[in-house]
Amino acid sequence: MLKNFINPLKVFTRNYQLKTTTHKTIDVYPPREPVTMKTQRYRQFVQKDVERLDPSHWRRDLLSAKTPQTVVRTGDIVRVVYHKRPNMKMDDLYGYVLGINKKQHGTLLGSSLLLRNHFAKTAVEVRVPVFSPLIERIDIIKRPERRRRRNKHYYIRDQKTDVGNIEGDVKRRRQLQM
Repeated sequence: MLKNFINPLKVFTRNYQLKTTTHKTIDVYPPREPVTMKTQRYRQFVQKDVERLDPSHWRRDLLSAKTPQTVVRTGDIVRVVYHKRPNMKMDDLYGYVLGINKKQHGTLLGSSLLLRNHFAKTAVEVRVPVFSPLIERIDIIKRPERRRRRNKHYYIRDQKTDVGNIEGDVKRRRQLQM
């Protein structure tokens, strides 16, 4: 007798769907924008921001391959000069460029440099955003004689080719030249 009994709740809750007696209205939304329009609008927005942060184009020239003399490459030794403000004490930052990150879908806004140096016999790596408003300029101090053909120079960590105290070396060279 129990075998022939059909549970009415089981019929209506199969696959988590409930039968309804009322008519539902479905909201109709406008069609989505094509992806190209979104990326085009995004690039226009980012381009305005880049123009505001880099009116003289030196940051973009630092990362573009159009001017090979002023382009930062991995293996270079650079100096990052910060704006001098009375309430903020930031010294110049010297470092060996381990890698260059160019981000955000072809725009240069999120790009940064990974610098490595030694301070008090401790290796320090710093990621410096190129389009930061705190940076006054980035100078290329030294280029390697023989260019290493790698995109990232992570392999120099803890090797005999690892950088020493770059700031001290630059100061010693200046004293010898005087």
